[in-house]
Amino acid sequence: MNNNTNTISITFLSKQKNIQGNNNTVILNQGEKAGLILPHSCLRGQCGRCKAKLISGEVKQLKTDGLTTAEQENNYILLCSCIPLTDVVIKHES
Repeated sequence: MNNNTNTISITFLSKQKNIQGNNNTVILNQGEKAGLILPHSCLRGQCGRCKAKLISGEVKQLKTDGLTTAEQENNYILLCSCIPLTDVVIKHES
């Protein structure tokens, strides 16, 4: 984890919600801590249930097993295993 914690804006378009998060914790945990109910299952980056499209911003993706190569090329991320590096806007397809 990053020793320098910065405040990050995380916008969940599908939930019409913007939260103030950080650059040390995966997006799924930050969303749930803010009271959002987000789809997920394995919490290991394998099942793809927490897949979302990264509309803008940058993330550090820790695992990509739950994404196809085409999904990765089209800016899909796994919320259970990515940490925001900048302000991000994401959208769930499910």
